[in-house]
Formats: sequence, structure tokens, C-alpha cells
Amino acid sequence: MNEPDHESIAMTKELYTALYDVVAEEIMKVQPEMQFMGLSMSNLHLAPEWTEYFLDRKNHKPGIPLDLVSYHMYATIPGDNNDPELYPMKVFDQADDMLNTIRITDSIRQRLSPETRVDINESGILFREPPRGWGRMDGDSFHDSFWNLSAAYYAYIYAGLALQGIDIVGKSTLWSDPKDWPEVSLLNWKNGKPNARYWVLKLINDNFGPGDKLVETDFNSVNNETPVFARGFVTPEGARKLLLVNKTRSDFNVKIRGLRSGTAEYIDQSTGFEPPAFVYPVGRHILLRSFGVAIVTLK
Repeated sequence: MNEPDHESIAMTKELYTALYDVVAEEIMKVQPEMQFMGLSMSNLHLAPEWTEYFLDRKNHKPGIPLDLVSYHMYATIPGDNNDPELYPMKVFDQADDMLNTIRITDSIRQRLSPETRVDINESGILFREPPRGWGRMDGDSFHDSFWNLSAAYYAYIYAGLALQGIDIVGKSTLWSDPKDWPEVSLLNWKNGKPNARYWVLKLINDNFGPGDKLVETDFNSVNNETPVFARGFVTPEGARKLLLVNKTRSDFNVKIRGLRSGTAEYIDQSTGFEPPAFVYPVGRHILLRSFGVAIVTLK
């Protein structure tokens, strides 16, 4: 019942909800402590409609738990995966559209079932090869910069979803076959080494978490554009951290006002398949390379 709005042409929100109730009711007989997650939707434009129906208690049998709902957030790149010039094409514009849809959808959850948690249990960037639609690409032809773009995409949506109070932001997939959605793999299928998608996940998990406060963050644009995204966090222990995401193929020297001392961990094409690197910002500046992600800890 994964992506019922996509993988099963005949599935409707009414049929899905009825099947969910039957499955949950039977499992609870043998494992009453089980928690259940519903929806796992791929088409976000349908999410408000499905969420409105699924989280309305009158559409369920009495006693059926609605512990979590989940949605998938995939940006897409047109064409095959052999042209790195296309990699950043509208990826972050798509992210903004999806974040807005999640915001609208979550307002429905808050109204109907505020105790239900939200899990973005799949995210990444997919290739699409017209006119055949979704394709299975040759993973060996990926340009290394793609992994950094996908890492930057995750860091960007993490900050946007955290601002909305979304509970869980997951990824797919730990390992993918080169002929089966290789663009969402977290590991190099040849040697098992983690790629930038893995390392940015670990970097965020090591620095941010429940209880953080997100603070208003001002940043100046370049030529009326905002190629670098910034968001400040304050941890429960009082540490002040700044998440930086370079949304472009260009390098930028980022000046952080008020920075006197601190450290930065970063992931970019220079780190490749290795763990994040450390740097002490020179003066108030940090170099943010193409599709780079950095977390600056201010002292």
C-alpha cells in the first residue's frame, strides 16, 4: 500500500482508508502496541484531498489508531543523467512548491487530528526521461556533482520542514541497484562507501534535533537572487548554529555578520565520498562551494 495514489491505479482514498482499517484492526489483535502510519503519498497535489478524508475520524472504525501520516518529496530532473548542466534545473523551485503544499496539508492535520505525527518518509531527486516517463538510468554515468546537489536539496527541505514542525524527515534509499532508481542511493554500489547524500544526513542528525529553536535569519541576495540559503538554530544546550546551503553550481564567499570565532563542518565536491571536513572561518567568511552544505557553530 505504498504510494496508493500512484502505484495502484484503481485505489481511491475511500478504498485505501477501508483497507487501512481492516489491516490495523487485525494486527492490533496480536500486537496491540503497534503504531500505524498511513498514506505514504507520492502525488503531493492530491495530499490535501486525501488527508482531509483519511484524518476524519468518521471515516474510520472506532478505535483505529492514526499515529502517523507520511508523504514523499521528490524533485525531478528532465532528460537523462548524462548532462550535469541540467542538475540544478528548478530543483529548489520544486522544493518551495512542495514545502507550500505540505504547509497546506499539515493545516488540515492540525484541524482534524493534531495528535497524529508527520513523516516525510521518502525524499530525493529523480530523473525523468521523456517521452517514456520515469526511467531506470545507468548509475555509472552520474556526474559526482549530482550527489552534492541531492545533499543540498535534503538540507534545504529539512530546514523548511523543521520550520513547519514536521516530526520526521527521511530519505530513500540506503542502497539501490544501478538499474533501479540509483539516483536515490545513499551508498556507492561498487564499494559501499557513503556518498554526499549519506554524509549530509549524518551531518544534520549530529547537529540538529528535537527541541531546537529556529530563529529568524537575515541574508542579503546577489543580483536580486538568493543563491545561498541560511537558517539559524539554537540547540537546547544553547549552542548557536547556522545551516548554509549553496543552491547553485557557483562558489560563494559567505560573510557572517557578528562571527568572531567558531567552527564549520561542510560537504561539497571537494569532500567527495569522504566524511564532512572541518574549517575555521577566516575572519567572518566561509567559502561555500558548488552545491555545498555547511553547518557553522558560533562561539
